[in-house]
Amino acid sequence: MTDSTPPEDESPDAGPVLRRTLAPLWVIFAGGWMGFIDVTVELKFRERSLRFDLLDDFAGMLLVCWGVFRLAAIRVPGNAGRVLAFVKAVAVLAALEALLEHLDLEPLSALGLLWAAIGLVKAGAVVAFFAALRLFCAALECEGPAISWRTTMWNFVVLFAIPTTVFRVADALALMGITAGPLDLGPDGRPLLAAMVFPMIHFGFSILRVRRAVTED
Repeated sequence: MTDSTPPEDESPDAGPVLRRTLAPLWVIFAGGWMGFIDVTVELKFRERSLRFDLLDDFAGMLLVCWGVFRLAAIRVPGNAGRVLAFVKAVAVLAALEALLEHLDLEPLSALGLLWAAIGLVKAGAVVAFFAALRLFCAALECEGPAISWRTTMWNFVVLFAIPTTVFRVADALALMGITAGPLDLGPDGRPLLAAMVFPMIHFGFSILRVRRAVTED
């Protein structure tokens, strides 16, 4: 009598697994844009005014949290799940930070350095998220999406993580009194802000690459 149970290291069927990732990925994509784009509306009633964000950072982070937790629940061989566990923790921390900013609760001055450190951790978690997606697709032996996620990851490293690290370190140095103030590029920083849009665009392209792999399976 032969045992028909597949080996434990055998990759699951890629199509159905990848299909389960599409909804969480699109939700994370939408949440990321909500945090990236700041649109504030001010309504005036007689002598009073009301300001609110059309694209709220906290709401965006809630979407990101939901999507990351859904992705982490999809089991595949390899280390993608371990990396996503780290991303989940940082996503919750980032949502808490966004909530404090939404409520205009500035962190205590004593926590200023901690807030700068959290910014560095968030930048690392963004890179880790895309590294996890590459590992995820590699575990499913989906070469095309894996390559696309690797490209997205390096786009975020060069155009997001490195600039963010520079600004956060400058903030920390200013808080410690080593420099006169935080780094402010002024109008000269507009090209950098524009360049940061490209990794987000490639994020969407990689999701489309996953969808194509699903339809081709």
